Amino acid sequence: MTTPGGTRVRVVHERDVPDADAWLDPVERKTLAGLHVPKRRADWLRGRWAAKRAVAHWARLGESPSDLARVGIRPAPDGAPEAFVDDRPGPVLSISHSGPWAAAAVAPRGPLGCDLEEVRPLDDATVDLFFTEAERAEMRREAAGSARDQRTILLWSAK
Repeated sequence: MTTPGGTRVRVVHERDVPDADAWLDPVERKTLAGLHVPKRRADWLRGRWAAKRAVAHWARLGESPSDLARVGIRPAPDGAPEAFVDDRPGPVLSISHSGPWAAAAVAPRGPLGCDLEEVRPLDDATVDLFFTEAERAEMRREAAGSARDQRTILLWSAK
C-alpha cells in the first residue's frame, strides 16, 4: 500500500517469509545467527522481510532475493531501525510485529511510526498502569467483548 504522501506499508504473515539466506545481507545474517530465542528470531525475520519489501518498493527495486539483499536494515544508535539501499541512506523506517504478523512503513522523511497489534483483551493491571482515568472511562463505555477490546487496542496503539 502507498499513501498519497509517499508512505509505503507492507504487512506480512510468518508463513510468507522465505528462507533468509537468499535475501539477508552478510551483516544481517550475522545478526540473525546471534538471535537464539526462537520468538525473537521469528519476530526479527518477519520484521526484516516486511521492511526490506517496503524499502525495495520505495527504491523502485524488484522483490527478488538479489534486490532485497541490496536493502540493509541496521540499528541506529538509539536502536531504531534505519534503511539503506546499496549502502546509502534510504527512507525513514518503522517496524512492528504482533503474533504471526509484521508490518513496516517507510516514508521519504519523518517522523514516522507504525504499530501492529492483535485485537485482544488487556489485563486490568496493564490497563491501570498505562491508561489515564479518562481513557479507562472511555473503554468502559463499551460492553466487555470485542468492541471494548478493539477500542482498548486502538488507544494502546495511539500511545
